[in-house]
Formats: sequence, structure tokens, C-alpha cells
Amino acid sequence: MQTNSDTPKKLYVGLDVHKEKTVPALLGPGRNDEPEAFRVFQTTQHGLEKAMRAICKAKGLKPTELHVCYEASGCGFWIARRLGQMRITCDVIAPSLIPTQSGDRIKTDKRDAAKLARCLRANTLVPVHVPDSTDEAIRDLCRARTDAMDDLRRAKTRFLAFLRYHGYSYSGKTHWTDAHKRYLRELKLPSPVLHLVMENNLSVIDDVLARVANLEAAMSDMLVTWQRKPLVDAMMAFKGFKTIASMVIVSEIGTFSRFEHPRSRPMRCRLGRNSASRPVSDRRSGLAPVKRSEHPCLD
Repeated sequence: MQTNSDTPKKLYVGLDVHKEKTVPALLGPGRNDEPEAFRVFQTTQHGLEKAMRAICKAKGLKPTELHVCYEASGCGFWIARRLGQMRITCDVIAPSLIPTQSGDRIKTDKRDAAKLARCLRANTLVPVHVPDSTDEAIRDLCRARTDAMDDLRRAKTRFLAFLRYHGYSYSGKTHWTDAHKRYLRELKLPSPVLHLVMENNLSVIDDVLARVANLEAAMSDMLVTWQRKPLVDAMMAFKGFKTIASMVIVSEIGTFSRFEHPRSRPMRCRLGRNSASRPVSDRRSGLAPVKRSEHPCLD
């Protein structure tokens, strides 16, 4: 997928974005034009708007004649959205797909910005999908639920390790069933201090369970009006996928139509061919989820 639009731009702008400051580099469309440094600005909405207006004024250009790019990073997509509102074309670039030279080992902010501007003009960059604000909000909600599940798993493991350290081991088949929870509530430790620690661990687990329940309820409420709901319903046709897991997958992928072929990005959603032991000549089965330890959203 190419980054440049069909309409030639009069100025290419590479942004090396950091948490507190952004370093821009300007490059004209001519073959002999060289990157030109511009003043560093704060990585804020006000700083971004002020810098773009200053660039347009200094070069005598309209916002639609600019083409801006920056690397995908922890700074998110708000820069691309704000520039889009200003009618400035902006691409968020996949960092791992930026062309590199083996001998180029000097790395500075100005050089990185100039490199982005050159590659943007040469049309050798690959952009990532920029979700809209609603899709990104639901993605953050799904990630918060995944984080809560990770916290729950760690809290349970920590509590069971505490009991095992003091010689208490559950004789039942499965942990965290109703019978196991009843066993924990009726357990009497020899020391009041140990009992206090046990109650604290149980309260932590209960709190995390309440977090998970609240987040899942919010996900269900958002799904009703979400534009990706048909995709979520389609994902539930796969074995092992219910509402929560399907929402997590769709929130990360966005729209599947941006892939040229269904096989082009199967592992993007942690799906792969069912690879059970069998002769190579046997027919392949359909797509199946990978093991649960590598796919926490399936919990």
C-alpha cells in the first residue's frame, strides 16, 4: 500500500515525534531539493497547529498542499486526526517497514525527520491503519479488560503460592470453582496475621473480578451501537470465540477489507491453521485459535 496520494504535493514534512517535543523536516518536490530543518515545537495540539500554520505561511502554501508523516509510536493517532481536521494529508508510518541502509548508523532527531521526508517523497513508506475515535475508544476499553484479566491471573497465582508456602493445598480437581472458593472461605490459618494476609488477597481478587465485570458490561453496551457489530457477529462463527474475544479481535483489526487477501494477515488476529500432528498429505482443517496462553483475550 502506497502512501502518496494521486495529487502531487508541494511540500513533504517528516515529523520525529517524542513525548515532549517534535522535530520537523521540510522537503520540496524537486529531485535536487534537500531536507530543510524547521523549528522544534511542543508535542501538543496547540504546538502542532501553530507549527503547521507557520510552515504554510513560511512557504506560501495551503494546508492541502502539505503531506505529513510520522512513525507510529506511543504518542498515538491524535496528530493524524488533528491534521486531517486541518485538511492536511497525514500518514502514520510503520516503523519496521521504513527502508534502511546498512551503513547508516548515525541516528539523531533531525536525521530521522529528514529521512521520513525523503522516503515520503520517494513513495517508499507503508502506512498503518488509523482508527477513528470510536474504534480507538473501544480498543482501549478492550485492552483495559485484558489488563484486568492479567491482574486477576497474577493475583490468583500469588494467593495460591502463599497458601502452598504455608502447607495448604486444595485436594479438589480444579481451582476457583464454587467448591474451591468455599474451601478458601472456611480455611482457618494458625496466626491472625496470616489470616489477615489471606483476607487481603481474597479482597484483591474480588476487586479485580468486579473490574472485569464492569468492563465487560461496558463492552456489551458499546457493542449495540458500534459500526463493527456485524464483524463481531461474524467472528463469533469461529469455534472458541464469544462476544468478548470477538470484540477484542475486531477492535485491534478494524476493518478486514483493508487486507488484500484473507491469508495475508492471519496471525494479526492470532489465528493460524490447525497444526495437529498428521501426515502432510492430509487435508488442512480450518482456522483455529492458538493456545490460550498466547491469546489472553480468549479468557
